[in-house]
Amino acid sequence: MSSKRSTAEQRAEVLWKRMKPQVLEALEKHSAERTDLKFDEIEGNSASVGDLVARMLIQEALREQSVASPEELKTMRQSLAEQARVIGKTPEQLRMTRIPDKRCELGTVRGPVPHEREYLYFPELKKGLFPPRSTAGHPRA
Repeated sequence: MSSKRSTAEQRAEVLWKRMKPQVLEALEKHSAERTDLKFDEIEGNSASVGDLVARMLIQEALREQSVASPEELKTMRQSLAEQARVIGKTPEQLRMTRIPDKRCELGTVRGPVPHEREYLYFPELKKGLFPPRSTAGHPRA
């Protein structure tokens, strides 16, 4: 078995352990002894477990992303060009503070996904940005 496959299997085991209680809860709600169980409830309970799995996979994929390239960081800085011009600076002249592990919540069609990522704050603009992925100054865990 390849090491990539074995690593994926290990990650899948961790995810299964995290989601197993929700799967069990849904199965218990669908008990054959329940005479009041409606299809809409079965569908809703099942969909919520599916949404949970999707959010967990998104979270895992975000953790595994490669480090943002210098070009991506430069593009990110350039996105502040208009605001920098207003205060008489170029994006390259802006002071940047790195805030590690700032929590954020990503909105997805499956529901919110909590995430922690380095946050790049530009004090002169009183504005910050999350880079597209981890940065070299703050590699992934």
